[in-house]
Amino acid sequence: MENELFFLIASALLFFIDLTLLSVSKLDDKRKIRSGFVATVIGFVLILASYFSLLQAFTSNDFQVIGVYSYSSSSASFLSKVYASWAGAGGSMLFLTVLLSVVYFSLRALALKKPDKFYISASQVFSFVLIIFVIVCLFANPFERFTDAPPEGRGLNPQLQTLWMVVHPPIVFSAYVFVVLAYALTLASIKTGRELDNSRLFKVSTYMGWLLLTLGIALGGVWAYEVLGWGGYWAWDPVETASLLPWLFLTAYFIVKALVKSKQSLTREFMILITFASLVFLSALTRGGFTQSVHSYAVSAVGPIMLVFALSMVGYFFYLKKDRRTSLFKLEVDRSSLSSRSSFLGFWALIIIAIVCLVGLAFSNFAYNYYTFPFVLIFALALIGFSLNEKTHNARLLLLAVITLGIGAAITIVGFPEVNLLTTLTLPLLILALSTLLYKIAKTIRRKSLRLLGQSLFSLALIVLLLGVFISAGAKTTTTLTNVKTDTPVDATQFRIELSNLTMTNSSELIYNEQTDAIIPEYSMVTTDVTIQQSENTYTGHLTASFYPNYGLVLRPLILTTATGDLYAHLEFTNPILSDPLYNALIQTLEGNSSVPEELSVTVQTNPMVYLVWGGVALMLVGISIQFADDLRPEGKRSGTSKAKAN
Repeated sequence: MENELFFLIASALLFFIDLTLLSVSKLDDKRKIRSGFVATVIGFVLILASYFSLLQAFTSNDFQVIGVYSYSSSSASFLSKVYASWAGAGGSMLFLTVLLSVVYFSLRALALKKPDKFYISASQVFSFVLIIFVIVCLFANPFERFTDAPPEGRGLNPQLQTLWMVVHPPIVFSAYVFVVLAYALTLASIKTGRELDNSRLFKVSTYMGWLLLTLGIALGGVWAYEVLGWGGYWAWDPVETASLLPWLFLTAYFIVKALVKSKQSLTREFMILITFASLVFLSALTRGGFTQSVHSYAVSAVGPIMLVFALSMVGYFFYLKKDRRTSLFKLEVDRSSLSSRSSFLGFWALIIIAIVCLVGLAFSNFAYNYYTFPFVLIFALALIGFSLNEKTHNARLLLLAVITLGIGAAITIVGFPEVNLLTTLTLPLLILALSTLLYKIAKTIRRKSLRLLGQSLFSLALIVLLLGVFISAGAKTTTTLTNVKTDTPVDATQFRIELSNLTMTNSSELIYNEQTDAIIPEYSMVTTDVTIQQSENTYTGHLTASFYPNYGLVLRPLILTTATGDLYAHLEFTNPILSDPLYNALIQTLEGNSSVPEELSVTVQTNPMVYLVWGGVALMLVGISIQFADDLRPEGKRSGTSKAKAN
């Protein structure tokens, strides 16, 4: 047995010892609590040793390790070898377990310093979660080896050869860890009766989970837009869609905080449960091979283990709940307050959007855009209500919605054939929401309410984001030019394009190709300069297309940012692919017979105002951070909303 697997098994046993000692010891039994902490420290060190052993296998090109062979090569850079260590199912699960162990070590140290029931109970839950993840690592086995080492590695998937791989997975995994921490603290609060509002650590875990989930999803969109080369940032890929679920539930949690009284129901705790369960479901979906996705791994036992784990944790929640005489779910709406009514509306809009996304995962080619559309409108309407006077009646809010939708319908009837129906129908409502929120923010700044400012900025960010989504997706145009010769300008409806300086090259990096049983260049590539003239503006750049024998064709887009949006250009392959001149030229170049194609196909896409998407995300992060900062202030210094509302 490899030493690394022994490290993992030993760490699981040590965490189990710690869990046992925490379960049988009393608060004044410091010896057992301290002994359990010592076991935790040793287990933590063993997990770190296990991960660094994997990292050392990557950096030393140990191709006998299947993961190293599958995701690296000897000519890869040191940095790419580091992030390749979390590219596979086993490696990513081990990296996530390392992050979990770091947070558990911190929580356990806090329980040692403050041995009260709350932190002890939270440590018990977190310890159990950590043991399960170590067991999952054993099943995923990132250290599985070949009998004989291959002569070279296959190289990392070109879609993962980007600096986004350095930041996106660690941020997403960190978000998962904070949600796990929030769930452990939630169960501890139910078990001990301590109010979550009194736990600074719980506030940190929920806000950090929310912030990092938002950032992680956004970076995934940027990654898709800049690297994958298909011209979009969101494709309703099954794993993309599943990743949206915990964000929707956690956002709904922060909305529902204003609609519940913690002592009368477990509504907020229930929302944390749903968020946690959706994250475990996402891990099962991704690493269990339950779906076909660019994010998914092969079928393995990890999926069923994670699903059973999720069900057991849900069951434990309800087991603890039976000792509480409070209701599971109860919302209290102040009918005299428009913001309260709007929060109620926005909460259910998010929940139903999440349910639609969950249902859509069971069907191929599910029309997410159309099925989520009405609830997005309802959510936008809720944001308008959040911005209006507290005494505004529902009828007036509904009238505003009808008028704006009527204007949108009129615009649609008048006819903008190049603009998507959903865009023309929605824009007036979003513009109204934008206007009311800007007015709300202006009033909030005068009232100096930090929390209300954060909430208003977050709401504004969502509207800006939705404007960017609807405009960039609904009004984009795509033009494909075929038979484009170099140094010969070609005119299209909105622009003129010219290619020049076309070159064919082979990669200097080498990989092992199983089909040929040989070490060959990692890829062949065509590069061409491109000049695009639009109106009176001229833009220049480079277009590339590559053929990776182990992974297939890869297009790298040229993204030109203008005042009206992005010009998104890339080379195109025709069908059937075997007769495509560019494809054949790349194959011949790889074989050592460089042949420059006489003609190329180029696709140019306009993405109007797509920068609103990125601006909306940035503003969203600011809004969350402001709320986070305000909520961590001492009670006496924290800005409330009641005074602001009264004014």
